[in-house]
Amino acid sequence: MAERVKTGFDLELYGTHDHGHSSLTPGCERCTATYRDLRQVAEWILPKEERPSVYDIEPFDHSLHARSTKRFEVELKIRIQHRHGWEEPIDECEKRCLAEI
Repeated sequence: MAERVKTGFDLELYGTHDHGHSSLTPGCERCTATYRDLRQVAEWILPKEERPSVYDIEPFDHSLHARSTKRFEVELKIRIQHRHGWEEPIDECEKRCLAEI
């Protein structure tokens, strides 16, 4: 049996908005605006210089995610992994990037 190896990190940002009197509609205009706001935050917090790590912001999945807060939230996920050799175990650069973000 092969040993599991952690190869990167997933950092998740969540945002909510008031649905007012409307029903919960995943991917609605307000959800899209919330995702855009989360993306601005994500782009602001990511390191600007090129490093051995790379940061991928996943596209908006047009879903609402139920979390322990008992609220439905919009999710933005950032993947932190090696720029080259993505299958390699987590290293100090990835740990440093996660800590800085």
